[in-house]
Amino acid sequence: MTEATPAPARVVDLGPSFVAFWDYWAALSKSSLVPHLRDYLDHAPPDLQPNVVLTDVSSPNEMTIRLTGTALADVVGEMTGSHAERIYQGEARRAAIAAAWSAASLPCGYIIRRTVRSRSGMLFVSNGLVLPLLTDTAGSKTLAGYNELPQADTGFAREGQIEQVQEVDAPVWLDIGAGVPA
Repeated sequence: MTEATPAPARVVDLGPSFVAFWDYWAALSKSSLVPHLRDYLDHAPPDLQPNVVLTDVSSPNEMTIRLTGTALADVVGEMTGSHAERIYQGEARRAAIAAAWSAASLPCGYIIRRTVRSRSGMLFVSNGLVLPLLTDTAGSKTLAGYNELPQADTGFAREGQIEQVQEVDAPVWLDIGAGVPA
């Protein structure tokens, strides 16, 4: 691991688990500003991984879930191997994939705020911190995203699993050394 870049203020504002995710990613050895997936997975903090999803973006229109953390699978269902349509539809799908493609291509990170809906129609706002990873898979770019989940005391868990992401706000870009999208 290398010396970590301190978490940006916007990440700090999200809370300690987001800072821990940033700190882990920032401390990994990097090539062209980005750590490799194998290095990320080698010592991934077990307390954070249940809230992490690894995604592959192969074009500005295609995103596949590589791996779903267990806490995410509990509230969304197992998504490993599925496409973005599994949870994102319409404009939310377009916005999520566009942000992922931009972040993986530049590279940079971003904070994303999503409005999700449960099967019973209950709404919840969920933040995510998404950072790029290198892989050996030709034509694909990979991202690791740490995701906020509904708290049991909100009643969301009693209302059933997340059915879909209804809305995706514009990303808050994080410069990791290559700039951010214009």
